[in-house]
Amino acid sequence: MASSSFDISSALLAALFVLAGWLTNRCTTKPAPPPSTTKTASSDRIIAAQKKVYFIQAVVPLATLLNGLFHAYVAYTFPADLPKLICPNPNNLNPLLFQWNVYTATSLASIIAGGTIRLVAMAQLGNSFTWELAKPVSGLKTNGLHGLMQHPSYTGIILNLPLFLSLIVRTDGVLGCWLPSSIATNQILIAFPATAIVGSMVWAIPARIKDEEEMLHREFGKEWEVYHRNTARFIPGIL
Repeated sequence: MASSSFDISSALLAALFVLAGWLTNRCTTKPAPPPSTTKTASSDRIIAAQKKVYFIQAVVPLATLLNGLFHAYVAYTFPADLPKLICPNPNNLNPLLFQWNVYTATSLASIIAGGTIRLVAMAQLGNSFTWELAKPVSGLKTNGLHGLMQHPSYTGIILNLPLFLSLIVRTDGVLGCWLPSSIATNQILIAFPATAIVGSMVWAIPARIKDEEEMLHREFGKEWEVYHRNTARFIPGIL
């Protein structure tokens, strides 16, 4: 029988799930388009692909936020029975996903660290941060997080999104509330949402980095070469 008293541990875990959902929502929400005076690259493979798969821009940000909020609610009330109206199949839920343990703690740490890195990088770039491949309006960024690594926003999303998906967006997580048990507990399908998105990232991120570096080299020449040679790409002092 769950206690009705306030549980600080559960409340903290729920708050971190809310934060994880909000950060991932902001990380996957498309920013404002580049100023009309900014030249965008014609060979923008990522934007061309996204236009063909519109849900990437339209659904993913909202889904991450809603999943984070619902996951937080379950974690806070766990192990109390969930109302059938909001979770018709509570037996599908994996209890380990809604409690403090090494997996949830390390996953949340990566999600929050990655989300913070990406949002700080976005803020420091200002109008120069766009999803379109375009010359930075304020010149080559070489200070702030970009003084430590060339691609902090990609470092951030790699730390954030795969861990968010593998912890929260899975068939034995809150999605399992509305799935039949044969699907929710299928070991192959459990990680399908994460595998599908991460699989696309394996192609998209290296392709974008290659296109972006080629564009920066064309636009800034020797200045970019010196910066590229002297600055780590993803992890300061390592990679």
